[in-house]
Amino acid sequence: MDEMITNPLEIRMDLDKGQCEFPYQNIEKAINLLLCDETFDLSPDLLSNENFQESKQPELWSPQYENFIIEEQRKEHFYHPPIINTQQFPNVVTNHMRAILIDWIVKICADQNFKRETLHNSISHLDRIICKDPEITTANFQLYGLVILYLSAKTIEARVPEISIFIMYAEDLYNVAWFKKIELRILRLLEWKLYPPTRLNILTCILKEWDSFIIKNYQAYNFVNAIDLENQEVSKKLIIFMENNKISFKRYLKTMQVLDIASLDYRINRFSPSNFVAGLVYIMIFKFFEESNYRLFKDSSISENDPNDYIYDYQEHCGNMILSFLEKTLAITSMSMLEEPLSFIQPYIRMAQRLPKFDLNKINAPFNEILSIQTMNSTAFRSYSHAQSNN
Repeated sequence: MDEMITNPLEIRMDLDKGQCEFPYQNIEKAINLLLCDETFDLSPDLLSNENFQESKQPELWSPQYENFIIEEQRKEHFYHPPIINTQQFPNVVTNHMRAILIDWIVKICADQNFKRETLHNSISHLDRIICKDPEITTANFQLYGLVILYLSAKTIEARVPEISIFIMYAEDLYNVAWFKKIELRILRLLEWKLYPPTRLNILTCILKEWDSFIIKNYQAYNFVNAIDLENQEVSKKLIIFMENNKISFKRYLKTMQVLDIASLDYRINRFSPSNFVAGLVYIMIFKFFEESNYRLFKDSSISENDPNDYIYDYQEHCGNMILSFLEKTLAITSMSMLEEPLSFIQPYIRMAQRLPKFDLNKINAPFNEILSIQTMNSTAFRSYSHAQSNN
């Protein structure tokens, strides 16, 4: 477990050329299939959108995956690990050890071309186990990680490697009999609950809902029936994530980067998956609108340097619009419900922005005690990320 990757930021599990035709209707499987190598011609700006900011008519849009979201939120009560002090696990595990193990699991997922969903299922199983099993030791913690990954692969992947392949990653320190014994123990402690409502599944669903929300409102207030989502100018205006173009894919990937690196910290479990996702979606959408200079809400005649361009009005409307969306999808009724997750997420957004430019051991991370930046191998992670991005 000494060979580690720096952070699971740009993981694009199970993405190869043969899967590029995967149907987007299957929201739980549409992970990272958005990269498109086409180039798009710029076109003149579309119709002025000055009335868009008055969009408050609920009849324009309703959640498409409402039943799925409700079911995932219902399951949170049964799957969410206890909110405890990370120094008071019933075993030897520390937050630092957990982060190292997750890094190692990511490497195995990359080698085996597992889906990102398999990784996040494993994280959910791991967090429940370390709160329940007093028999975890420094000698068998690695084995627990392997068995948990194996269980996740069996519930998600179409192709599951033999147990001997998993043991190989631990340099054959364990045998099959020991592996199966721990597997049965974990299944009993998890009460055979192997389909958790992960942050990844909820986040992917909510991003898909957001695309539908913003597109339908745009169509209604610009009196158009269809939008050319492959047009770069339109994609820059509409802050979308799940459409098949480069701009939306980059937004999606940046959002996943923040989710992955924040998942290294056990304290993420202070929030339910849906509440964490609500905070992440709010801050990322607001961030992307800010980067676009709020052009969606502006009359095309207003220049970026116009002194009469009241940026605070756009910020206020943008925040209200996102909150309205979250109220309909995740029952977030006020900003006070987002204050704690937003505070938790912000440092990880700064880290995710800086990681592509700097080595991890040069970054003054806000949670370096958890991530143990001094010991992480940035070269290993970059090689993995590059390979996944080129699939």
